Amino acid sequence: SQSELLNAENLLKEGTITADQLAEIRHITEAYPRTFVDAINRTVTISRPIKRIVVLGAFTPEALRILNASDKIVGVDTSIAALTDLYPEASVLPTVGKWNEPDIEAIIKLEPDTVLTYGGTPSQDVEDKLNASNIQMIRLNFYSEIAPQSLEKLGHALEKEDEAREYIDFVNKYLDLIKSRTEKLSDSEKPKVFVESWKPYYTQSIGDAVDLACKCAGGSKIAM
Repeated sequence: SQSELLNAENLLKEGTITADQLAEIRHITEAYPRTFVDAINRTVTISRPIKRIVVLGAFTPEALRILNASDKIVGVDTSIAALTDLYPEASVLPTVGKWNEPDIEAIIKLEPDTVLTYGGTPSQDVEDKLNASNIQMIRLNFYSEIAPQSLEKLGHALEKEDEAREYIDFVNKYLDLIKSRTEKLSDSEKPKVFVESWKPYYTQSIGDAVDLACKCAGGSKIAM
């Protein structure tokens, strides 16, 4: 608030805080709070810059990488740690258990500002326990057709709006190009495709990211 800023300016004159500390207080006063609606339709309020993040779920580190915010990651779940080729830097960070059942004490020990995770997991009970330790949970889904909107919201939360917009524009440019070449194909012209999922002989359901990619590329899935 303005009163807090005035108080900080007086503290600077008294030599109690540094000029850098005053600059940070001024920035918080001018740029915060920041709000957005998360994956489960809640209004989330960010009251100060997010500096330390624990990530849960294999898609979340990629979102932070796109925003040039990977340096904020201080902990990962075990599935991310296993993806050493995809996330070489994140995979060597401290682990906090499974993405859907994390170790709450391990998270608290890392002193994050935020836990970034999916809309449906982990449970509300986990979130409540983290909130009790002043750790905020951000629930966003970075897959399927909602990924661009989620990235835009995360960019707003992290003061990375320009990075989010640059990536979204880049993706939309090439998606529009591909669609312009495939959207008029007749059913007989579309190659029939079996899209395999995480397990052998399993496929992705309608609306999943791979299903949408197949349709965009002009393919026709033989199983749903």
